[in-house]
Amino acid sequence: MDDRTSFANELVSLKNDIADDVGGILKVVQERKAPKLTKGDSSADERATTKPAGEEATPPRPRRPQPKQTPDEPMIMDNVTTRLSRETNERLTEAALHQKLKKIQPDTRQGIIEVAVREWLKRERYCSSKQE
Repeated sequence: MDDRTSFANELVSLKNDIADDVGGILKVVQERKAPKLTKGDSSADERATTKPAGEEATPPRPRRPQPKQTPDEPMIMDNVTTRLSRETNERLTEAALHQKLKKIQPDTRQGIIEVAVREWLKRERYCSSKQE
């Protein structure tokens, strides 16, 4: 039970850290994108306060961070959806969080799956020497 409590506490802590980081980033992005008004610029004042009929002001959507790429090997990612057993999914999530806390790569579910699948393909000889 202690391991689960410890893991749950780590998850909560990690979630709070991520929420704080994302909130700070969004605030900075919104401040940078806000229109800069100068004194006496009535057209800027009108643009800032006038909305077309039926439209509400919506904040810009944050952009998804791009995966890190090395200059030697550009990585093109394809979207693949798969299903895992609940136990495998839970263990994968736990492993990714532990890796992230220890600051060891791969530290994401996607990274761990990529490494595992590449190793399996290599072991089963589905990878050519050019791919590795």
